[in-house]
Amino acid sequence: MAQQKWALGDIRPAQHGMVEREHRSRSRQRGEDAPPSDRGDGSNFPAPEEGAAPRTGRRRAPARGRRKLLFLSLFVLILAGIGFLSTLFFKGAELIVYPKLKEVTVQATFTAFKAPEAGALGYELLTLEETGERTIAATGVEKVSDQARGEITLYNSFSTEPQRLIKNTRFESPDGKIFKIQDSVTVPGYTTDTGGGKAPGATTAKVFADTAGDAYNIGPAHFTIPGLKDTPQFDTMYAESKAPMQGGFVGDKLIVEPTELIKVQEAVRAELTDRLLGRMRTERPAGFELYESAARVRFESLPSVDAGEKQATLREKAVLEAPLFAEDDFARYLAKNTVVEYKDEPVRLDNPQSLTFSYVAATSSDAAPRWDKIDFTLSGNAKIVWTYDTEKLRSDIAGAAKADVPSILLSYQPAIERATAIMRPFWKRSFPDNPEKIKIV
Repeated sequence: MAQQKWALGDIRPAQHGMVEREHRSRSRQRGEDAPPSDRGDGSNFPAPEEGAAPRTGRRRAPARGRRKLLFLSLFVLILAGIGFLSTLFFKGAELIVYPKLKEVTVQATFTAFKAPEAGALGYELLTLEETGERTIAATGVEKVSDQARGEITLYNSFSTEPQRLIKNTRFESPDGKIFKIQDSVTVPGYTTDTGGGKAPGATTAKVFADTAGDAYNIGPAHFTIPGLKDTPQFDTMYAESKAPMQGGFVGDKLIVEPTELIKVQEAVRAELTDRLLGRMRTERPAGFELYESAARVRFESLPSVDAGEKQATLREKAVLEAPLFAEDDFARYLAKNTVVEYKDEPVRLDNPQSLTFSYVAATSSDAAPRWDKIDFTLSGNAKIVWTYDTEKLRSDIAGAAKADVPSILLSYQPAIERATAIMRPFWKRSFPDNPEKIKIV
């Protein structure tokens, strides 16, 4: 008999319902119980095996997790690509320098001079002035005759030796006004620089007018010394005032009750002190170290003014003076006195304000900063850092191979202890030829 051929379209998979009904029919015929899947609730899904976790029917979770992992991997690859491209477009190099430094403990007394000799510590004097006034009730009137007073700076271009001027030495202004110094003073000798230039020795002194009256309340002026006329010193020793002479007065002066006068005077002086300290913080010149505890404020009572209706205007003048230390010279001086192996290399103080400044007992008066020298104590911990020429280093390593950095740094010892080079792109083995593309940290 010939074999029957089936067409592909004649083959049909058994229907799920028909198979189930046939299976149940055969089971009933054999007297078997309904299969566990026939739970009587109309569900045709097989019952889970004992101990198996129930099936929830959410079959898309694995695909969603795979997509999340794919997106995360893609994001990481994009970031890596951006980082790689940045090394291509942001070309350059960076040299991280670790300079030599020493942490020192300072507890010593030092001396600074306004006209220092070689190897000594020098200082300049910051001077600030403020005036204030307050109206107060007067209790009477008195006759007064006051001389004008002020301060002059004396100069010595005559000799390298100090020149001493005794108390009451006369100084004459261009219009013939005579002022005298209150105390004897020694004017330092002049110094010369490497080019042969002459810097006159200088110091300050208090002066008072030879005669009472407001005619001597003159402005800043140049003064000669009449006692040196017809001598070589006459043209080479002189004085100048930087502020007006004040206080000259002859006439009636209002009288104020002493207790009230002191109270008002203290209030005005406290206000002036606050103003001066505020100015000192903002007007401190760049390149100098300044310690607030070194500032001294002195006061001068100016003649009171009749304010009418038996009232007087009390006037006070306050002058703040504070020594300024050049940062480089100050750091070198401390290094020389605290670091054994120091050999006068360029250094800086990393934290100068960590040191406490105080005058020694002999120079703790308000007039201390006006002296030719000051004695003071420094205490605390400081960090001394060796310095180097950053621009020169940048120029020296421009175009050099990364492997040559150690030999280049030999000429920067002991200032630089070590350095680390970072190149962009990372496969570069030499620094850019253009120094501007090299960053020194």
